Amino acid sequence: MILFFESGRLGNQLFQYFGLKQCFPCQRLIFIGCSDLDALIETDDVAFIRKDQISRWLHIGLSARFMTVLSRWRIIGSIREVRNESSYSVSVRIGFMRGISLLQPAYFQHSSVVKSINGAIAIKPKYVDLAKSWLNLNSVRVDQNNLVFVHIRRGDYLSWPNRTSPAVLSLSWYLEAMATIRSKVSTPLFIVLTDDPYYAKDVFSGLSDVLISDNEHLVDFALMSLCRHGILSASSFAWWGAWFSRKTYACNGHGIYLAPKYWAGHRSKRWYPDGFVTDWISYIE
Repeated sequence: MILFFESGRLGNQLFQYFGLKQCFPCQRLIFIGCSDLDALIETDDVAFIRKDQISRWLHIGLSARFMTVLSRWRIIGSIREVRNESSYSVSVRIGFMRGISLLQPAYFQHSSVVKSINGAIAIKPKYVDLAKSWLNLNSVRVDQNNLVFVHIRRGDYLSWPNRTSPAVLSLSWYLEAMATIRSKVSTPLFIVLTDDPYYAKDVFSGLSDVLISDNEHLVDFALMSLCRHGILSASSFAWWGAWFSRKTYACNGHGIYLAPKYWAGHRSKRWYPDGFVTDWISYIE
């Protein structure tokens, strides 16, 4: 049994889920928190424990801090990533209680793990239906339009990973990526998804081939899966949207997916995270 306490947002949690499934396919997974992941995906191979389901006394025993102490004392096992500039591995330390291990903060975002991601995981129909209903309300047919998602993340990306080289992308980068799509795809319709809808309306509302989503993020995720192509911010949320898009349209060949070169390190021109490169994504500066 592997215990995992919520770390990062939905995109990170999907990597953590698949990373654990890939490295420990026979282990039972217990996720504490991760309400978005629980709400979005259909799976029967992981147990979710919501924080509000934990009683006061059990909350003390089933806390990340307490479990970390147990792993340090080797009462339970621990699992962690080991990475440097040239290698990547997952380290396992067995504890006295051999059947229980704690996943230390880990993200499984390295090409050696990413290239092997597969599985029958699916988005719950509820969110796919809501995404299709929104498209229908805007007179868009999934089967008749060349939909291209454009994911714009601002918010924390205005200062992450640091204030001198933030991961936020410039408007000119997005416009160039959209021009590239227009040159390769017949009559594309761009679906803009963002955590800053006012910014999107300010810069894109005058474009006739752009539709700006006003949905909550889980519906936006389903919208990405319905698009045939994608323009990605340096966000794991966008990466997984593209992954589900490819999964949806695998029978019709691969789509076009554009992302910033060096990913979140595009301003400093160094890959961040190190080694996070995907062979089906085209990276542009």
